[in-house]
Amino acid sequence: MSSESDPTSDYLLLGSTPRPSTGQELDAMLEAVLARMGVESGGMMTGLEAATVQSTLDGADIVTLALDLTGVRVTNTGTPSSTSTLDDFGAVVEREEGVIREFRVRANPLVVQGVDVVLDGSVDDLKFVWAVDDQSRLGIGESEKELGRLRIQLHAETSQDALVAAATELLQEQVAEAGVTVSDLDVELASTGQRSATVVATAKIRKGILGASANFEAKATIDDAMVLHVTEPQLSSRNPLVAALLLVTRERINAAVATPIDLNASLPASLHLRDVTFDFGERIRVDLTFG
Repeated sequence: MSSESDPTSDYLLLGSTPRPSTGQELDAMLEAVLARMGVESGGMMTGLEAATVQSTLDGADIVTLALDLTGVRVTNTGTPSSTSTLDDFGAVVEREEGVIREFRVRANPLVVQGVDVVLDGSVDDLKFVWAVDDQSRLGIGESEKELGRLRIQLHAETSQDALVAAATELLQEQVAEAGVTVSDLDVELASTGQRSATVVATAKIRKGILGASANFEAKATIDDAMVLHVTEPQLSSRNPLVAALLLVTRERINAAVATPIDLNASLPASLHLRDVTFDFGERIRVDLTFG
């Protein structure tokens, strides 16, 4: 490793030096990191202590790195630690560039807000840095070299019913703060092509003594330039009074979807979405290709 002061960069603390010389040694370090992440998440991520890592090394490069997150549960409730030991890295005195030639992450399932998600993703040629701090501790961080265009394949799928149930719960929590209750929410997502779909939703809405059914429909399409277009939004109710109250909401929705959304606009320069396909049926399947 080269000797170099670098006190301002962010590094993930792996443990004590020396750097691992075998895949088994790196596996043990990373699995310990995952377990600490679970503890410090304060219940927001559970099961990380059972996640497994398998890797092979070639000098400073990680030839293969496979992460299995099967059984990990993620929720938005919990009290994470205000400080993380994983970020407790000192001034860097040594650093060496490396490449993760093939990184694979899978989960069957990963449980997000009670929804089972099947996940399978891979990244090729991911540059990183091995670092040693002034307390002889080992860490890894982002390379300062040009990353190039990362090549990533990601597949995710879940049950439409489970996803709708989770979305309903989150919606009910949000609108409850405004004194509104939502019940009997029924959402149907249907593919009309590999990059187009319709959404139809009905629900009973009540605020105080006023209650009625409301309906929402819209179409969504992603074009070849990876730009999302939401068109023909319709929000209505058979109750004239509720329909009048929905006018403001309908105007806000129309304004929000008037401008197409460039899916690459917020991505870093090294990451470019080349293709996305989805299938909305009893199971929701999404495939993303970056490169």
